[in-house]
Amino acid sequence: PAGRDKRTLIVEAALDVLLTDGIGKLSMRRVAREAGVALGLAHYYFASKGELIAALVGASAHRLHAEGPPETGDGAGPGAWLGRAEGLVTADRVRLSADIDSAALRDPVVAEAAAQRHRDAESEMGRQLAAVTTTAAVEPGDLPSLSAVLA
Repeated sequence: PAGRDKRTLIVEAALDVLLTDGIGKLSMRRVAREAGVALGLAHYYFASKGELIAALVGASAHRLHAEGPPETGDGAGPGAWLGRAEGLVTADRVRLSADIDSAALRDPVVAEAAAQRHRDAESEMGRQLAAVTTTAAVEPGDLPSLSAVLA
């Protein structure tokens, strides 16, 4: 579509392939075909499938952070964020997460992106749990460990 850059189209096509068929069916050739770009252009932006997966992880994290809860006003607070987060835990997304973690075992580029994804999830969960415990006047003993387990 006009107005969308090719790199974004390639990342979105990769996400479509991963959600539809899993990481076993992901190839640069298929992603290029799905994005409607030449294979050479896909390789111009991403030297390897690992770089493409890492970019996908980064783009997903950025989008989820941008869709986070408002900090003030109506609908603010942990309840709003947790309500939206519940919709993110779907079978496709759980499989995608497992696929990314599996790829991280074989590719150091993906490993770093996956590790950052886990750190970000733990940090955000800790922030939200802290807000919940403050609102509910609950004092859990080890909030960082609890947030790591939940994330």
